[in-house]
Amino acid sequence: MDILALPFFSLQGVAFLIWAICSFRALFQIRAIAAAETGSINPGPFSFLSALRVWMRDPATRTLRIVWLVAFAAIVVNTALIATRAPLQ
Repeated sequence: MDILALPFFSLQGVAFLIWAICSFRALFQIRAIAAAETGSINPGPFSFLSALRVWMRDPATRTLRIVWLVAFAAIVVNTALIATRAPLQ
């Protein structure tokens, strides 16, 4: 491994950590919305889809959606940079 690739891998690790935290937080929020709408502890997949629609339109979750998208884009861009910078030898 090239020593110059270390910052790229570190950035990828941080971006993945942020993405994972945002993903789990979003899933828990969506599940809470679905549970509140149905009154069931374990709402089904169709209630999840309707709760996802509510969550996507909620202005209070806009920051989380933006952070998730930026972290996802950072992972994709960083993966492309690593692939072009340090190809398999």
